[in-house]
Amino acid sequence: MQEAFRRGIRGQALQPEADGLAEDAAAFAAGANEQALLELTRLPGLTDPYAAFETGRALKRIVELFDRAKAPDRIGREFLANLAGAVVVDHMRGSRRPWGAVETVDMFVELYARILGDRPAELDAVRRAVMDYAVSGQPERESPKREPWFRWSAS
Repeated sequence: MQEAFRRGIRGQALQPEADGLAEDAAAFAAGANEQALLELTRLPGLTDPYAAFETGRALKRIVELFDRAKAPDRIGREFLANLAGAVVVDHMRGSRRPWGAVETVDMFVELYARILGDRPAELDAVRRAVMDYAVSGQPERESPKREPWFRWSAS
C-alpha cells in the first residue's frame, strides 16, 4: 500500500507486482510544499494499492498548485496533516470504500472554496484538473479469477 502511495507522490508508474522492498532514488522537489510531500513516507489508513496510488498522484498535483501559488510550506504541511487525520478516521469507521483520489480532491476543493469563495465553475475546473492527473498513469485493475459456480465433468 505504502509503496503504491510513494510511487503516486513521486509521479512514477504503479507496479502492482512490485514487492515494495526497494526504494527508488529520491525525487526532485520543485517547491517547499512538494518537498513537504516527499518527506511523507507513509499515510496510515490506506487499504487499496490503486486508491493509494491515486491519492499520492492527487496530492502531488495539489502541492504543485500550492507551490505555483507561492504558498508557504506550512500550508502544504497543514493540508497533509488534516488529510492524514481524515484517512485514519475514515479507516477506523470501517468505510467500505477505500480512501482514494475522490476523497482527497474533495478535501482540497473544500479548502479552496473556503479560501477563495464559492465559484462553481472554477471549483469544477480545479477538481477536474486534479482528478484527471490523479487517475492517469494507472494500469487497469486486474479482475480476480473466480471459480465457476458449476463443476464440469467430462464423463
